[in-house]
Order: sequence, then C-alpha cells, then structure tokens
Amino acid sequence: MDALYTVKTKYTYKEYRKFSYYCMWHSSRVILAICYIVMAALLIRGIINGNIISSCMAVAFFVVMPIFVEYTFKKAYTSKKSNSGEIVMRFYEAHIESEGAKSSTKVLYKNLYKIVETKTSFYVMMGNNMGFIVMKDDCPEGLIEFIRSIKKD
Repeated sequence: MDALYTVKTKYTYKEYRKFSYYCMWHSSRVILAICYIVMAALLIRGIINGNIISSCMAVAFFVVMPIFVEYTFKKAYTSKKSNSGEIVMRFYEAHIESEGAKSSTKVLYKNLYKIVETKTSFYVMMGNNMGFIVMKDDCPEGLIEFIRSIKKD
C-alpha cells in the first residue's frame, strides 16, 4: 500500500527542546508547580525572617533548575541515535509509520494519545511524553490539513 504522504525531516535541537519542554510540563506539571511554590515560599520566608541560608537555597534553585533542565535536554538530544539522521514519516489512511536509522514505528491513528499543533510543527503524541515531531516546513502540500483532520477525529 502506498503512503498518502511522506515527509522527511531532521530534528533540530530547537524543535527537540520545545517538544521536551511540552512533554515535561504536561507529564509533571503538578510536581513542577509544587516545587516552584515551595521554593517561592522558602524565599519569601527567608526574606521576611532574615534567613540568608533559606533565601540563598531558593535563589539557587531558581538559577540551577533551568540550567539543569537545559543540560538534560541537550544530553538527551545528543545521545539519541534517532536524532542523528533523517527521519522518514509515512502517513497512510489508518496509521503512521516512522523510520529512522536505528528504529521504526507504526502507530494506528486511533491509538494516538493526541496531536498538538504549534507554530512550526505538530507533535504526534503516542503518550503524554512520547511522540514524533512533524516539522511544518517539511510537509508536502496537503499534509498539514491531513494531520489536522486526524486531530479532529
């Protein structure tokens, strides 16, 4: 059976980073919110009580956390073999196939978790923190509308 649409893409770090932030936020938002609220409370308490150690710990958290997250994303991006080459995605009537240098995946549309549209891409999600990135700039004519139609179903 021939694919309705075929798209070849190479994940850029910029897109991978946006995708990773999306996954992190949507899979851990309660934990992240609690951490930031606790650290903000610790900072406020330290300022009010004149406790320099509490204030410094909270400030360190707000400085170190984004650096750590960025380091983790960069390390994951460079270590994943699937990011090192071109990824070919084929869209069929009932499923999508993704093929990279080291792996291939076939997923029925009805088994997709969701499809998220951003300004530059689609995240075809198989779970709340796993999916494909389909770059809009790489899409052949008609594919963007096709993905949007899958999203609505």
